[in-house]
Formats: sequence, C-alpha cells, structure tokens
Amino acid sequence: MSKFRHGMDWETLGGLSVAVHWNFKGKHWSVTVTERGHPLRGKVVLWSDTVALIDAYPKVSAAGRERVRREGVKNVHARIHGAICVPSAAVYAIARTSQEVCYNPYTMEGFQYREGGARFRGTFAAHFTEKGKVWVSEEERWLLP
Repeated sequence: MSKFRHGMDWETLGGLSVAVHWNFKGKHWSVTVTERGHPLRGKVVLWSDTVALIDAYPKVSAAGRERVRREGVKNVHARIHGAICVPSAAVYAIARTSQEVCYNPYTMEGFQYREGGARFRGTFAAHFTEKGKVWVSEEERWLLP
C-alpha cells in the first residue's frame, strides 16, 4: 500500500531528499520531503508499507528523546534521511541481506544495529519493511550529512 499526497507519485518523488519515520497509529512509514527549496519541504508526501532510500543516515533530536523519556509519550523525533528511490528488487535485496537497525528512545541514544548494539551512522541503502523494520546494507554512506 502506497498513498501519495500533494500530487506526488513515484516519478516526481524519486531522488528527492526525504526523512522517513514509522507511524505508530497508522502502522506504516511516513515520508517527509527535506529537499532544500522544494515547495513541499516539511510535508508528508507518502504513506507506505515499504520504502527504499539510498545514502541513508539517522537523525535523532536529543530534546525530543528527552521529552519522550520525561512524559512517557512517543513523538516524532527520530528519522532516517536519504534519497528516496523507486521501489526495486535490487535495492531491497542489498539492504535485506545485511543488518537490521533499531531505536528505542527509552534505552538508546540513537539508532543502532540490533546485533551487537553498535551505533548506526549511515549506509548506502536502507529498506523499510511492512513490519516496521529497517534493514541496511553493510556498505557505508557515499556522502556526509
């Protein structure tokens, strides 16, 4: 299931800089445009069961994390940024054959690899699954944030 908003589709969305977060209420991924100068910057333009990013890196707001810990209520403060790509078996295969990353605001400072607990700093490809999981390739990111 992919539901586009604001007149977007895969053709117009492909390659844009975006941020992705899990929507707990809707049980799907929300994709927000972060591209500088884009008229829809800051708007959610896609809700989808699966998403693929290249050159992906995490951003966690320390203030947002502390608010979650203090109030005990989750809010959107952690996202994975990157360039969205049209869903393809190749990107999914790259990411799915690698490692899962996770984030828990109550016990973690930022995203980390599920196995071993090392901090996740970025990757070439990320696959966001229909079950709310994020799988990333072992290759490091091409660019720095």
